[in-house]
Amino acid sequence: MSPAEAAAPSPSPPLLAVEGVTKRFAGVTALSDVSLEVRPGEILGLLGENGAGKSTLLKILSGVMPPSSGRIIFDGVEFNPHNPQDAKRLGIVTIYQELSLIPTLTVAENIFIGRAPLGPLGLVSWRKMEEDSRTIIARVGLNIDPATPVSALSVAEQQLVEIARALSLKSRLIIMDEPTSALTETEVQKLMSIMGRLRKDGVAIMFVTHRLEEASAICDRMTVLRDGRLA
Repeated sequence: MSPAEAAAPSPSPPLLAVEGVTKRFAGVTALSDVSLEVRPGEILGLLGENGAGKSTLLKILSGVMPPSSGRIIFDGVEFNPHNPQDAKRLGIVTIYQELSLIPTLTVAENIFIGRAPLGPLGLVSWRKMEEDSRTIIARVGLNIDPATPVSALSVAEQQLVEIARALSLKSRLIIMDEPTSALTETEVQKLMSIMGRLRKDGVAIMFVTHRLEEASAICDRMTVLRDGRLA
């Protein structure tokens, strides 16, 4: 080993390790022996055409379905979620291409839906909800009133609210499913800037896309799926 190699820092252990994961549906193999790793503060690109197996892997990681075989290690512990809430409790949050915000609710209500802060009498503390929301949305560069209805926001702003909600859950790994599909070039650049900021904060991101040029611009490493296998 050369002196330079000896002095080089060893890579941090993976936050997420997918080891030989296979998923079968009624005789059809959607994923076959897939392995990958994501480290803290890293953006991993997951690329592949439609039908490559990306959505199946996302559903497994987010607790929607179990793998047929293989295992998943998260923060050094085997990870067997029974539902998406199990994944969220550990800090794995998935933002799907079809945003899950409720248009008639405010930004603050969407961020803290089902988890509203309570006051001394056990009632919802609207002031604290808006204050906490203001702090969180500032992290994603969104300068809006938390009392704004989501229906009044652009698609790009709604996506940032989704990311803000993920951060409010103390996410350690955010999985973004085709996040740029409905964005303009300017909005894509802003999203990538936010992703870079989250990386500096130590948040791991899995960026799922079929656009190689975008993945090349922001990702530290890339994994490519083809027909359910690592390409």
